[in-house]
Amino acid sequence: MDVFVYAPEQFENLCVLARTLEVLGFATCHVYDPHRIVRERYGKSYSQKPRRGATSLHHFRFRASDLLLIGSEGHGLDASILELCQAHITIPQAGVTESLNVAVASGIVLAEWKRQEALGLLEAPDAPPAG
Repeated sequence: MDVFVYAPEQFENLCVLARTLEVLGFATCHVYDPHRIVRERYGKSYSQKPRRGATSLHHFRFRASDLLLIGSEGHGLDASILELCQAHITIPQAGVTESLNVAVASGIVLAEWKRQEALGLLEAPDAPPAG
C-alpha cells in the first residue's frame, strides 16, 4: 500500500503518522503540503473523514496495490479528490466523540491493512474494490 497525505495542517500529527508508518514497516509516504508545514519547518520538500455510504473498516478488504488518501485535519479531502476514489472507508466509533485525530485514524487503518497482509487476506490486485 502507498500512503498519500493531503494538505496536513498540524506538523505534530504528521510526525505521529510518520512514526506509525515506520513502526508498521511502510517505507514511503507522499505529502501534498500546500500549507508549507514541512517546508517552513525544515526548508525541504517531501514528496479520512467519515463519509455517508463509506464501508466500515471492519468489512473492507484491502489490496496490496491500494493507495490510502489521508485528508487534512480540518477539511479532509476535496470533493474533487473524493470523486476519484473507487472506495471509501470509515472507522466504526462509539461514544460522543465526532472523529478521531487524523494520525490516530490513519494508524488504525494502516494496522488493519498490515493485519490483512499478515493473514493473507489482501484481495488480488485486479479484483474490484471491496466496498
